[in-house]
Amino acid sequence: MQKVIPEIYPKNLIDKSRTAAFTGHRKLIYGVNTSKLKEVIKELITSGINTFLIGMAKGFDSLCFE
Repeated sequence: MQKVIPEIYPKNLIDKSRTAAFTGHRKLIYGVNTSKLKEVIKELITSGINTFLIGMAKGFDSLCFE
């Protein structure tokens, strides 16, 4: 039996061409260059990205959320 996942949002609400997703390690053993991360996010916004998907796990995901 195939599971059917109901759509929460209408298909036209999120434009995939203007969406970015962040995911990464939970343990940031090498650290993260937060100023570079902020720079990249600003560049994405400037280029037209208006939706960001984040897993919300501890580590890189939550750092991107901040």
